[in-house]
Amino acid sequence: MVKLGRIVTGVAMVIGAIYAPSIAGFESLFGYFQSSLSYVVPPIIVVYILGLFVPWLNGNGAFWTIVLGLLVGVPIFIAKEVTDVWSGLGLPDIHYTIMSSIIMLAAIALHFAISAATRRPAKENIGDLVWDRQDALQIFGQWERPIWLDRTVLGAALTGSMAAVVVWLW
Repeated sequence: MVKLGRIVTGVAMVIGAIYAPSIAGFESLFGYFQSSLSYVVPPIIVVYILGLFVPWLNGNGAFWTIVLGLLVGVPIFIAKEVTDVWSGLGLPDIHYTIMSSIIMLAAIALHFAISAATRRPAKENIGDLVWDRQDALQIFGQWERPIWLDRTVLGAALTGSMAAVVVWLW
């Protein structure tokens, strides 16, 4: 296993050394990391979040949303952020945070479309896997005692304090 680990590490270092000049145009490694994730992660998050709340979405929609999201997101990232192909084609300079929102909206539409096209009759107990209004009321509709230890109050306080920090640092 040690020998295999050394080989894999050596190969990864060679690939990293070859790829390093491609990321030299970024201000920092953190900027590169954030930019690259904004093109790849939105379809995955869409599948996860929609799967929690929409019971009729299915595996076909989830699979193809992730696959097509990666097949579109990675080339756009390379064309836009790594090379100058995007601007060379005269396409608008869109910040990567806005581009992730565009990819997210496209992934939502794709997931709904593919799931609707491949919809099957509902299986038994599928409702147990998806949140509904009754579950939310049961979890968030009851106050715990003492009130300052209630999870809803603590969650609201945390959300409010994070929003205040963001506004303050903005």
